[in-house]
This record gives sequence, structure tokens and C-alpha cells, in this order.
Amino acid sequence: MVSPFAGTGIQESIDGTTQTASFRTPFGLELDTFGNIFVSDPDSNLIRKIDRFGNVTTLSTNLVLGAPSGIKFDPITGDKFIACQDTAQILKIDPMDQFSLYAGSSPGIDGFQNGDRLNSLFKGPLFMDLDRERNLYVGELSNHTIRKINLNSETVSTLSGGVSGYLDGDLTSAQFKSPSGITYDQKTDSLLVADLQNHRIRKIDLKTSTVSTLLGNGIEANIDGKGLNASFNGPAFISLDNSGYMFVSDTSSNKIRIVDPDLNVFTIPHTFAALGVVKIDCPNQRLLTTDFGANQIFQIKFE
Repeated sequence: MVSPFAGTGIQESIDGTTQTASFRTPFGLELDTFGNIFVSDPDSNLIRKIDRFGNVTTLSTNLVLGAPSGIKFDPITGDKFIACQDTAQILKIDPMDQFSLYAGSSPGIDGFQNGDRLNSLFKGPLFMDLDRERNLYVGELSNHTIRKINLNSETVSTLSGGVSGYLDGDLTSAQFKSPSGITYDQKTDSLLVADLQNHRIRKIDLKTSTVSTLLGNGIEANIDGKGLNASFNGPAFISLDNSGYMFVSDTSSNKIRIVDPDLNVFTIPHTFAALGVVKIDCPNQRLLTTDFGANQIFQIKFE
């Protein structure tokens, strides 16, 4: 069952309750451990917060937010990391909701450079996830790379990619084409990558340092099936539950795909206006998804 969760559908940035508040282009979405939901709005360059009582507020900052997109919550520190596409930066929001620059160039210069977090350069950072060793992985659309930010040493390196293409293999030779969604699978110590323009779901095994194709035949379509026989159409984000089910935002078809632990792919029979992020909300037994075409956040409950 798909139903509205927050937003009137009016394309404005107006605070209120989930029933009265309005969003402009809700895109990124993340939940913390306190029942709060954070939503990025790239067009209005805002981060909105929905608390556990259903109140919607706008987080204030003097920093320039250039198309904030992906949001990642760090359960150890309570920090939230924000990937800003236009300014090519990773920002940090502390538990007091104060913003600071965490990685990238302060003037917002894009490029490609590893090293100290504040001397590093990004181009098109989109979505992120954390592993058990406190590495923050960033999917970079324009550099076609997976970048790695070690939160302990505060350094940036390249995990894999750098050339636009499609190639499995070791980390240095593998190729991606606009990798966007990054999801860490703790059970297998691997990353699941939504390879947007290759229309595939790739797997990076962190133990063996290899890249393989997990799902999709590369045909730009919305066709269910198993593993490499299924087709995707612009997969942009992956959410993984504790049972091994994947939920994929298939953004060109504006549909949510479900992948069971045996890699069978199914499609939820609902078409969104402009699908953004799909996120599992385990305590409330639902999926939350942003729709920046309808200017709303929807919830999906399975009966």
C-alpha cells in the first residue's frame, strides 16, 4: 500500500506538520536512531527535518549548500554527512544541527584529488554509506568513481573506478558509469553499487578487492527476472534490510524494485512522478521514499 507520508504536494519550502508542510524537491532521505527523518532539497538548497512527532522544520546554516543530495547518519557520533553535488563537497551536521565542511574544497571547486579531507576534490558526489571500520564511501557521478573517506584518519582515497565504462575485475581495473547509490552489506563485508548509466547493480567485495555484476543485463528496461536476467532502468539507490532484501530506486521507470535473497527481482506496482531515494524504516515496518515530481514523501507498507 502506497500512501502520502509528508508534504501537501505544493512546490514550496514551508514548515509545519507532515500534513501541512510543503517540500520543493525532496530527494535524499535518511533516518537517525532517535526517530528523526532528514530530507535534502536540492532545488532550494535546504535540509529539512521531520521529528518523531511529525513536525517538519528547516535546518539553518550560513554555509552554501549546493544541491544537497545524499545523507548518511553516523550512529556512533550522531553526525549526518551531506553530499552536495553543485559545490562538490561533503558537509557534516553535528548532533546540535550545526553545519561544517567535512571534505572537499571550501570554495566548492570540483575535480579529482585524494589526500587530506579538506584538500580533496570531488565531482558529482551523490550517495554515501559507512562500513564497520568507519569508512565513508561516496558514489561520484561525474568522476565515475567510488571514493573512500576514512573517518579515523580523515583522509580521502579512491576505492575503485575513474574511467567511464563497464568492466568487472579487481578494484584498479573495474569501470563504472555514473555510480550513485552505495550500500554497505555488513553480512558479506561488501558494497552494493547502483551503477546508474550501466543499468546494473554491482558488488564490491571488500575482502577480495574485486568488482562483479550482481543484477541486471545492461538493457535499459523494467523487466523482472533473476540476477543477470533482470533489466533495470536507471537504478540510483539501494536500501538493504536485515533479511537480505534489497529495495532499488529505478529512477528512469520511476518504480521501486524488490530483490529477494535469491536475487529474484520484482516490481512494486506503483509509478511515481519522479522517484528519489527509497529507505527502510524498520521500527515502523515500512519503506519511505521521496518523490521530487510530486513534491512529497510516501510510505509503503506491505500487508
